[in-house]
Amino acid sequence: MNRRIKILILMSALSLSLGLLGCAGDEDQSPMMVASQTSVKETYPEDGAASVPVTTSISVTFSDSMQQHSVTGKSSGNACGGAVQLSSNDFNTCVPFSSSVAVTENAKRFTLVPIEVLEKGLTYKIKVSLHAKSKDNYSLPSEWVTPRGFITESGAKDATSKPSVVGISPANNTTGVSPYAAIQLTFDQALDSSSLTYNSVADGGVCSGSVQVSADNFSKCLPHNGPPTSSNYKTWTLNLKSYLPYYSTIKVRVTTGVKASGVAMGAQYTSAGFGVSGWSFYDGGSANGLNYSSVQDATEPQVVIRNGVPVVAWSEGPAPTHLRVKVSNSSTSWYWADSVSLGINYNTAQSAIEPSMILYNNNVIVAWSESNGSIYQLRVSKWDGATWARIDGGGANGINFNTGENASTPFLVVHNSNLYVVWSEYNTSNVAYQIRLAQWDGANTWTFKDGASTVGLNNNTSLSAQTPVAASKDGVLYLAWSERNSSAKWQIRLAEWNGTSGVTFRDSGAANGVNLDVAQNAYTPAIIGSGKITLVWRETGVTTDLVQLGEYNSQTLTFSNLTGSSGLNANTNHFAQLPLLLSRGNELFVSWTEDNSSNIAQVRFISIGSGGTWIDQGGLNYNSTNPTIQVNATTDGTSIYLTWIELSGGFQQVRVAKLP
Repeated sequence: MNRRIKILILMSALSLSLGLLGCAGDEDQSPMMVASQTSVKETYPEDGAASVPVTTSISVTFSDSMQQHSVTGKSSGNACGGAVQLSSNDFNTCVPFSSSVAVTENAKRFTLVPIEVLEKGLTYKIKVSLHAKSKDNYSLPSEWVTPRGFITESGAKDATSKPSVVGISPANNTTGVSPYAAIQLTFDQALDSSSLTYNSVADGGVCSGSVQVSADNFSKCLPHNGPPTSSNYKTWTLNLKSYLPYYSTIKVRVTTGVKASGVAMGAQYTSAGFGVSGWSFYDGGSANGLNYSSVQDATEPQVVIRNGVPVVAWSEGPAPTHLRVKVSNSSTSWYWADSVSLGINYNTAQSAIEPSMILYNNNVIVAWSESNGSIYQLRVSKWDGATWARIDGGGANGINFNTGENASTPFLVVHNSNLYVVWSEYNTSNVAYQIRLAQWDGANTWTFKDGASTVGLNNNTSLSAQTPVAASKDGVLYLAWSERNSSAKWQIRLAEWNGTSGVTFRDSGAANGVNLDVAQNAYTPAIIGSGKITLVWRETGVTTDLVQLGEYNSQTLTFSNLTGSSGLNANTNHFAQLPLLLSRGNELFVSWTEDNSSNIAQVRFISIGSGGTWIDQGGLNYNSTNPTIQVNATTDGTSIYLTWIELSGGFQQVRVAKLP
């Protein structure tokens, strides 16, 4: 081999060896050493651009193809985040982008669209964070920010202009606004969030803070639960403690304490106000109500909510009276859920009275008292939305303890997932009405839970008891009723069922009950287990009958009257009767009928709280010149449905109203 060939072979071997060594060295290198190859080539708008439209999109072009899912912007709120960020304040806050990103140029160019219109006359910078990765999984060597940024077109606001209110929702001068409507304020530029201050519940209604809401032209202000919130720092939602007062005019005040970029508002803003709605009729709103016949008398209405709509039951007719049931399609359209002509009586030739209604396992349960020709029997039926089924045995008699004695005033209650009914039944031996309690077995049988003897749960079984009611709270069933004492005065009794066959009285257990004045008569209690066990009743007073309110504290085993000698009446000199209780969340309401100055009974409705808040504008009657009786109410958690009997054209009509 000649010398030239040998030299070439040696050089080739050396070159190969060095190449292999070079490869080995590359394998030891970190990928971040190569990451500097991925960079931002350009942006749109270009760095230093001026008079950029406020509706511009934002584009970033990279040197390498990128992973599409890694190049996104934050689509909500004004906190900075995501791979591409846009800010006019050095990234203290950022402009949110639409979640849709356009990808072009082999995944090198990414175009994002801001959700909001940019401010005029401001300088915006674009940042690309380390979230952006190439297809080879490399990030930028460091966060990248446009050095100068771009300037939006001038003509409106700049960074030193004074902020102002440019919109309010609900709009000024609108009426019929829902009490649950959210109040929103829109400003012409992004605000400093710390400048929006508010009054809290502890302020006691004082109008303080830079954002104020009032229902009485700022004599007092509504408390807030927390600071206003915003997703773009321009439109702010006020977080009030509770719903807006019914029938009120709401005004909003924004003081000069509100700032944008440290610059305060030039002048205080006060809105013209909007009107909040109240009750509206839900029975068609004509002179007559829901009656089958407007020339027949209706009595004792009941209402429940099934599948979001009200179901109303009542007794109607000349004798024999029939039990009617009607269901709402809308505020003006109702359909019959009974036999249309004769109701749901067991025997349509006999009178059915005193219905009680409850929703149980999405079935409407109705209990009532019906004559079998000589004795009133306790009857019970259920409706599944299509058909009625008798759950009282279906025979000629009902579920009375003694079918030879009259049963009256049933009341249904659900306790520990079981259905119970409590009622008053006459006992000939004791010559007194007894309080009876029975539990449904889910089919056709009712088991007595009152001792199953000839006497019931009365405090004194030799004295009559009537109009029982019940409420379940914390696994305990509480019962209340009106019972005579030895002085022949009706007392409100309160008892706790022992879970088997008897009760423990929680009204002291002595001869008298919880009356404010045991020397006076007390009638028709209503009970509720929301918060504490609360009772209302009608009690005779020195001049007239008053609505009394009291509560039982299960921790201290004490009962306290909350209303005193004045009761709850709108006018303590006017006769009131038949109160009811209703709770919605933490709110407690009481309704009853009370005579006005013309001695015409009006439907009254009040929210119990500090001093009470009237929600009836002086009465809810369809016609204030027509007297009313017998109120009943229910709620779906938001709206309240109230039903009552009102005289119209000489006959008693079933009325229904809704409070939104």
